[in-house]
Amino acid sequence: MLKQFVRDNRFALVTLIVVVLARIGFDYWADGISAPPLDAPIAVSSGGAIDQRIRVRAPDRYHLQLSFRADARGMDHLRGLLGDGGYDAQGKPIPSGVPIPVRWSLSEAGSGKIVAQGDTESFGASGVGSGEISRDFDRFGVPPGEYRFQARITRPVPEFAGIQAHIVARLHPKSAGSWQTSRVWDGRLLSFFLIDPGLVLLGLFLLWRAFALGRSRWRMRAQAQT
Repeated sequence: MLKQFVRDNRFALVTLIVVVLARIGFDYWADGISAPPLDAPIAVSSGGAIDQRIRVRAPDRYHLQLSFRADARGMDHLRGLLGDGGYDAQGKPIPSGVPIPVRWSLSEAGSGKIVAQGDTESFGASGVGSGEISRDFDRFGVPPGEYRFQARITRPVPEFAGIQAHIVARLHPKSAGSWQTSRVWDGRLLSFFLIDPGLVLLGLFLLWRAFALGRSRWRMRAQAQT
């Protein structure tokens, strides 16, 4: 029965295997492109610093963020510290929340040459997630490669005592324009709306074919016994 099923449905089975393998390969590649090259804890309340080697995979502009996780005092307390993300009539951010000073630099891992740097007084909130609030403080765009990222909170901010904080470099779809990230976003939309539903339908079709073959074999045996 199995041999007959494979023979009768070989085109559908080969299509299913090829598409599934391509889907897995695309997800592996896309996750590597879109994963944050930097996600490191930093002590905001005591004026901490980080020094980390990172790998940039796409030649796009990355948003540098401070990402905070709410403690036992909850999200409302964290929102009060970070402020909101309002803009004035000219489209400029309105300062709000407790300011956090950040000095950072990005240098080539091999030569030590600084390719991007900043020194900013960050304020406001730029995004809210599950139990987390983020604050953008700068951006950078460099060619793919290995780099050394250094950052320091230049003065202690005791208001954030007890609150976990990370510095994250993250791609945003609106600021990503390389062919790599364009293929990531387009491919994921295509997978969600076309490829994944197609795989489900193809799988259901093969199940129906297997059921029909099994029922046909059962009827043949029943007729032979009578």
